Amino acid sequence: MADLLLWIGLILIIIALLALFVNFIWAFLIFLLSCVVFTLWSKTSAGKTAIEESEVKAKAKKEKREADARRAKLAAAQLVNQLEQNLQQLSNDPTNAQALDDVLSILPNLDKDQLREVVGSVILPLLSLKPLDARVRAAVFVCAQKLSSRISLSNAVPSKLFYDAALDILQQHPEHSVLKQYVLEVGRWHYSMTRPDGKVTTYDEQSIQNDIFVRVK
Repeated sequence: MADLLLWIGLILIIIALLALFVNFIWAFLIFLLSCVVFTLWSKTSAGKTAIEESEVKAKAKKEKREADARRAKLAAAQLVNQLEQNLQQLSNDPTNAQALDDVLSILPNLDKDQLREVVGSVILPLLSLKPLDARVRAAVFVCAQKLSSRISLSNAVPSKLFYDAALDILQQHPEHSVLKQYVLEVGRWHYSMTRPDGKVTTYDEQSIQNDIFVRVK
């Protein structure tokens, strides 16, 4: 009896969907009838068992998702902590190649939320600490591109933050032409983020050159 009610309910749902293309009122009435049938089915022992099993499965899936989320959050916290420890080691000894390698190997594996968390504590301080290291500049630029967006989003990190950081390291080391090129690269990307079409204008190029001139004079 329970199986029969279930099949009748399913058939009525299908008929209701098909009836939508013919007559909305008939489709609505058939849908209501199917609801009555499913209600009757849920009162049977088989229906109650099926509903209980479904609720148990749904609860188990929810608990698994929550456990996975907790594990992911813990793993993310551990990565951030490891990054900050490595940067501290690098701050104490800028020649610590292992600490630098560890930082550069972890950064590419972080998602946007994790990167956003370490912008001020790891990414920008790393650039300031090792501005002449090409790998560092490249890694910071990649992180910047991941974190910034031409679309105005409340959680996007402003591209100007990274452009200003590039200008700062140029001001500290004006004799290194490679840093001028880095400012040009970051600057063009920054200004492209402010344009709807993503294209840098002549005025943007001039603004970048002016910024460079101010920092190296």
